[in-house]
Amino acid sequence: MITEDEFKDAASIIGCEVNAIKAVYEVEAAGRGYLSPPDNRVKILFEGHRFWKQIVKAGADPVTFISKNKQYTNVLYKNWDKKQYKGGAKEWDRMSQAIEVCTKLNLNPILALNSASYGSFQIMGENHSACGYGTSQEMLAAYNNGGEQEQLDSFCRFVKSTHLDDELISKNWAAFAQGYNGTAFRENKYDVKLSSAYNYFTT
Repeated sequence: MITEDEFKDAASIIGCEVNAIKAVYEVEAAGRGYLSPPDNRVKILFEGHRFWKQIVKAGADPVTFISKNKQYTNVLYKNWDKKQYKGGAKEWDRMSQAIEVCTKLNLNPILALNSASYGSFQIMGENHSACGYGTSQEMLAAYNNGGEQEQLDSFCRFVKSTHLDDELISKNWAAFAQGYNGTAFRENKYDVKLSSAYNYFTT
C-alpha cells in the first residue's frame, strides 16, 4: 500500500497534484500493485500484440508460427484484442505460455517479459529503460523486492523521462492517456476514467 506521505513525495518530484497520481494508481491497478493473498505476485497484464512486435523485431515469423501452433493464439496476435485478457493470476499463466513460445522459437524469454505491464502503475516491461532499469527482468525483480514504493518511484522516473509530467500537471487526461496507454486509449476510455478517478479523490 502506498502511504499518503509517499504520494506527496512523488507529487513533489513530478510537480503535480497528489490526486492526479492517485487517479493513475486507481485506474491502472485498482489501488493495489499485487494480486490478492495468498497469491502475492505483482499484478501483470500480458499484451499479445506487443509480443507479436517483439517477435518480429527479433527476426522470427509469428504468422507461420501461429498457423502451426494455434494453442498460443491467446498470447500471440497482431492487433490489440481486449477479449484475450484473462485477468488476475491467469495473466501469469499467459506469461508462461509466452515464454513457451520463446523457447519453441529459440528466442530469449525476455521478449515475453517485455510484453506485459506490471505493478501499481502497469508500466510495460519494454519501457524498462525509461524507468531506470537495464532490462524488464531487472524491473520486475525491483518491483518484487522494493514493494509499491519502488513501483511509485519507477512511475515518477517514467513520467519524467517520457515528458508526460506536463500532461499530469495540467490534468490533460487525453494527452496523458495517449502517451501512457497508446493511441487506442479511447477504446478503453482511459481519459474518461482518469478524469472520473481524479474527481472522486478531489471531492
